[in-house]
This record gives sequence, C-alpha cells and structure tokens, in this order.
Amino acid sequence: MARVRKYPGIGGRRHNPVGGEEKRAEAISRNEAWRQLSHKEQLAVLDARLGTGVGAARQRARIKLEQVAEKKGEDAKIAPKKGKGGRRGAAPPE
Repeated sequence: MARVRKYPGIGGRRHNPVGGEEKRAEAISRNEAWRQLSHKEQLAVLDARLGTGVGAARQRARIKLEQVAEKKGEDAKIAPKKGKGGRRGAAPPE
C-alpha cells in the first residue's frame, strides 16, 4: 500500500512550488496585519507572546526608534549590527 505524501512533488516539502506560493502569500498578509498595528499595540503583542521586555530585542529597538522618529518627523533607520563577523558577515582576508 502506497503512503500518501503530505507534501506531494519531487523531494517533498522543500521542492513543492505550490507550498512556496502559499507561504509567500501568508507572509505578505501577516506582515500587512502587523503594519496595521500601532507601535504600542506591536509592543503589547510582543509582550503577550514572549513576556514583558523579554526577547525580540532588535524588533523592540526598531519599534522604539520608529516612535522617536515619528515624533521628530524623520525616517527611522537602524544601523547594521556590528559583531565579530564570523563566516557570513566577515570581510574577505586581505
């Protein structure tokens, strides 16, 4: 008896083009819903999901920066994180 695949297609879930389109559409709708929330509401959702002031430090910083920028009437931009580099973020050796 043949087993019914949960994600049909070549290679299963990773190579299923229909699944990718569904995921992309869900992500777009999720991001639009998040953007509709005010900054206070976004922080409240994070607090409810993770705990007050716990986790999502970069996202919390971005929200607070956007709040300050709105008060000043500027565009909010976060500087890139400067870390040790590692394999992905390291500059090529000279």
